[in-house]
Amino acid sequence: MSLCASLYLLRLYTLYLVIFMSTPTSLTLDIQWTYQEVKNSGKFCPERDSCSSEWRAQGSVDLSWKLRNCFCDKDCSLYGDCCIDAETFQPSEQKDNFHSFSCQSVKQHGLVYMRTRCSPDWPGGHVRTACEDQASSSSDPVGSLPVTSNLTGITYSNYYCAVCNQDSAGGQFWNPRLECPTMQNYDTTFSNITKHYLRDNLKYTEEIGQWGVEVTTQGMPVFHACSIIPYPSPHLAHNLRPCPDPSTTTTCPVGYPDKRVVQLCQSYTGLVFSQDQEDRAFRNTYCALCNKVDIDSLLCKKLEGRAGWISFRSFQPFSFAVLFDIGRADDGGEVGVENRCSEQEVWDPFFSKCRNVVC
Repeated sequence: MSLCASLYLLRLYTLYLVIFMSTPTSLTLDIQWTYQEVKNSGKFCPERDSCSSEWRAQGSVDLSWKLRNCFCDKDCSLYGDCCIDAETFQPSEQKDNFHSFSCQSVKQHGLVYMRTRCSPDWPGGHVRTACEDQASSSSDPVGSLPVTSNLTGITYSNYYCAVCNQDSAGGQFWNPRLECPTMQNYDTTFSNITKHYLRDNLKYTEEIGQWGVEVTTQGMPVFHACSIIPYPSPHLAHNLRPCPDPSTTTTCPVGYPDKRVVQLCQSYTGLVFSQDQEDRAFRNTYCALCNKVDIDSLLCKKLEGRAGWISFRSFQPFSFAVLFDIGRADDGGEVGVENRCSEQEVWDPFFSKCRNVVC
């Protein structure tokens, strides 16, 4: 056989490998991205995981994970929690955006989405460290307060995270609420603790890493520890978006052979719960299947009374509490004191000064 003939046969064989050996993989990933894919999974919950008016029940458009297993609004594309038949659904976008937010617990509001990391293209340095190292923020309450952008509606875990995601221009700080449980009885007895007294005597104790107020009781100084709780104003709270339980399984095991199932698991939301595993939550039925969950055990909603939902935390009803205003140097009411902070600064009630948070 001539050299030319041999090369020709080699090319034919190579073409055969490319076409026929790769065909199964191509077919495996041939996904239609319609609600039929949810039906094909073997477990679907149309009143909770579809945006179709055919199935839409009362409350189906509410942003509540107790009523819905996915969402249909325009912002579901940003947060990666769209139903597969939502108008703004794009599978690649859902795969990326679902993991671009963290789920944080906020008193009075439950679990909400926040950005807690810098944009990948932001360089290392002070701002990135301050954004992502939440453990080192107790001594600087204002620097660790969440910020919600009035432009994008996104909430960041602190101002530094807004800066390194280039969304600080329209950012507004949440206000700090101080809860001092052991001062409740003192104030009830003596009735001489005011907001301004608390502001003027608040201090940070390095030894215990705690803010609080020292009050003299019967000639003895007593330190009352206070918790600093972020509190969004009503117009900021309107932008908060609930997130599913962070323990929800959202991926297939590494090396799972069926790439089609892996892609479906990663690319849309439609929560299901396994009654065999104490209502363990999965992002969708395909995530449950690749984690070897019996499809007959899957439920459309978590059974009432089962453990697993993050409890809704409220403010302590029996606690001496004060809400500070970050935006004003007069803290909202001291006569004769003006708001002296510039537009680039905020008033820090913990250090009693105007400051540029980043610098």
